[in-house]
Amino acid sequence: LGGAAESSRVAAAGNCGAAGLVFEGGPQPTATLTLLNAAVDRDDLADAIQTRHTNRRMYHGPGPDERLRKSIDQQTSQIPDCRLVWLEGPLRRRVQMLVWAAESERFKRRSLHQELFESIRFDLGWKAPSTEALAPSSLEVEAPMRPLFQALRRWPIMQGINWVGGHRALGLRAGLMPCIRTPALAVLVTLGSSDLHAFSAGRALIRCWLAASFAGLSVQPMAASTVLMRQSDADRGASSRLRKHLRTEWRDVLGDGVEPMMVLRMGR
Repeated sequence: LGGAAESSRVAAAGNCGAAGLVFEGGPQPTATLTLLNAAVDRDDLADAIQTRHTNRRMYHGPGPDERLRKSIDQQTSQIPDCRLVWLEGPLRRRVQMLVWAAESERFKRRSLHQELFESIRFDLGWKAPSTEALAPSSLEVEAPMRPLFQALRRWPIMQGINWVGGHRALGLRAGLMPCIRTPALAVLVTLGSSDLHAFSAGRALIRCWLAASFAGLSVQPMAASTVLMRQSDADRGASSRLRKHLRTEWRDVLGDGVEPMMVLRMGR
């Protein structure tokens, strides 16, 4: 919701208009966007809206230099209580392991497995794009592995492979390897965990993503390690053990009062 609202607001500013944005929380949160005919400074991020996309390929360098990082930081922090934390050294290695654990869980737990594979349009084949759900072509699965990956949508097969650690291998390919090989890894955080902070995180994500796209970078948002820790037992998703591990590790990495919302990898 926050991302869609911010994209609309940026588009309005890109066309020399103005937009007022109001968020209303509650059981069914909504956002109201009011467009005005007013002279404002043009938002150059509007030029990147049509080129913004997710990209699951392996990235190479060069990554964003210090000047570009500051530019992306500036765009992200325009949204109150939001900022980008660039991950380096030991902290980066710890977050990479969290991504691996969370991505592995998506193949290990039946409900998460079902949610993942039901979102993939295998009926389209491995070359066609899709305007709804996920096209297999967007997954960047290597050609020799495609028949096996497609077979894994059947839970009994996935369950059997998990007995020999298959979920760990899939999590390594889906999460750890892309994180290790990317030139830049960051996490979008908020200074709070209310509905408004979640809405703001969506807005900040779009601004960060557009700024990176405007500079010619590829971006992949990686949500598993931040989303799964917020599930409850009623969700019947991630195990309580993993949720506790993710919460503890993220608190150690970021400190108290700082909420991780999205891991982002960036490169060429």
